[in-house]
Amino acid sequence: MKRPLYTLSSVVVPPRPTDEDYLPLPAAADPDAAIVVRASHVEDGDLVLARFPEPEWPGEPRVAGYFQEPYPAKTGGPCGECMDCRNELYRIDERDVHRYVALDGPGANVPCDIWPRNAPVLIIPGPIPADELTPEQEYPHSIVAFAQAAAVLLGEGWQVHAGYWGVTGRLSDPEGEDIAVVGVEDDGQLYVDVKSTQQALYPVRYNPEIHSDRFLDPRDLDLVAQVIAETVRENR
Repeated sequence: MKRPLYTLSSVVVPPRPTDEDYLPLPAAADPDAAIVVRASHVEDGDLVLARFPEPEWPGEPRVAGYFQEPYPAKTGGPCGECMDCRNELYRIDERDVHRYVALDGPGANVPCDIWPRNAPVLIIPGPIPADELTPEQEYPHSIVAFAQAAAVLLGEGWQVHAGYWGVTGRLSDPEGEDIAVVGVEDDGQLYVDVKSTQQALYPVRYNPEIHSDRFLDPRDLDLVAQVIAETVRENR
């Protein structure tokens, strides 16, 4: 069924940025098919491209603010329990949960992606099939390889010891003391466990307040190794 377009206020949709900070759209996604709908009309599998912040001055149109990584919607209601539901902006509880929708989450270490029901959303109607990559193309490096590359950056004398099947890499300093373990959690997050204090490395991007806002790609050995090495230095 054709979905109603958003008509509650004036919106402007500029072209999506194409610089390196923005991941390319899946090959099957047609930018010309993008439409603006209310958040409550987003369906599972729609590709979420942008939100529309409130304008600075009354009467001005709302301009699309593109996400650097578009994501497929997983719709539902806010859980009312995660950190985003409880923050100062929403403070969602059972009395007003009906005023919002969640376009992603909640999941393991993933809060609800909360939207007011009537908020405009730029989407490409889905489902959008993901680009087909072989396992070797998607994950060309082992966890131990990332740890070994990080050890080189940490300096002379740092060593790596592989866990069973190479699914973890243990980093030891030049004195032989075990400092950190690199691995992957069940939900797919790469982590560095520094002396038993886990420092999560999310698979999307690393801290844009410290680094340029680039994406943490499992195919980028050098970048991932750099993040691992910096995490060890900062938390050991």
